[in-house]
Amino acid sequence: MFRIREDQLISVRDQFSQNAARAVFLGRFVALLRIFAGPLAGIARMPYGEFFACNLAGAAVWASVMVSLSYFIGQVVPLEQLIAWTAQLGILALLGVAAWIGRTIWLDSRIRRSNETLSEEAACETPPSH
Repeated sequence: MFRIREDQLISVRDQFSQNAARAVFLGRFVALLRIFAGPLAGIARMPYGEFFACNLAGAAVWASVMVSLSYFIGQVVPLEQLIAWTAQLGILALLGVAAWIGRTIWLDSRIRRSNETLSEEAACETPPSH
């Protein structure tokens, strides 16, 4: 599914190693980074104590920010409006996922057709062997 060359993997590991503490801390605030920060920290051989401290600090700050924002938004915005915004965001996210899946299927079919055309052309150009 994912085709990553070894040199690309080494480059990502080296870049992550240089910014590991920041990446783990800020990973709490970025969805994909949150998922990959732990495995990348292990690959980069980040010391566990440092990883744990950065992860704990990031989680504490993230939780504090989210709880505070939620509380203060709840003071200002009526519940009905929050529900409407959440529903709209959910619909947009669903449409985005559907568009992404549709685009992936469409691109795969174009690539497959292109490969089939190239294979047919190559077969036509190859002289018969005796």
